[in-house]
Amino acid sequence: MDENILKRRSCKNYLQIPIEWSKLVNILKAGSLAPSAGNLQNWKFIVIQEKENRQKIANSCLFQTWMNQAPTYIIVCGNFQMAQKYYFERGNMFTIQSCAAAMENMLIEATNQKLGSNWVGAFDEQKLNEILEIEDEWKIYSILTLGYESEKTEMPNKLELKDQVYFEKFKENQYEASLFPISNVKNEINNQINKTKSEIIGQKNKIQKKIEENKKKLLEE
Repeated sequence: MDENILKRRSCKNYLQIPIEWSKLVNILKAGSLAPSAGNLQNWKFIVIQEKENRQKIANSCLFQTWMNQAPTYIIVCGNFQMAQKYYFERGNMFTIQSCAAAMENMLIEATNQKLGSNWVGAFDEQKLNEILEIEDEWKIYSILTLGYESEKTEMPNKLELKDQVYFEKFKENQYEASLFPISNVKNEINNQINKTKSEIIGQKNKIQKKIEENKKKLLEE
């Protein structure tokens, strides 16, 4: 399994460090490569980085003030009317699915770029429409917050695979837990966490050693 899927977390703690342009472009590119109904690609991504705009948007997200820490937002919008031309009423659902696929791609790529991210879905749509001047045929579906994590987010409890999978029919053929090596996945996640912690401690020790060396040089001078 891809390690970025295993490492992805919903981050609410960010450093006040701008994201490199190359990383942002890679994340947006990942979103643009997501599958969409009929390959309509009926989405738009609005990048928000100015502090005043971020504060307005955070306030419109039911005052989720933690969002103010993130230096970048990506607003995901979908053109439901475009989908309705081909799929009628189901076009609404297909647009939601397409935008969700784009969001997930961006979340995974953000992890690949060593950035924290969070999927925000609670917001006052009317207020956001006014702030962002959204046109009538477009609808805001989600907001992605991005930035460098100020602290590591622990993995929340997850249901075991055996409790989420059926075969052939709903609520039928729940196979034995032994068929789903979820323990192996957990071990892999723990190994990745421990590896990351060791790397952070190693870097911290190197920086501390360098500081001490510089102090010593200054005193000798």
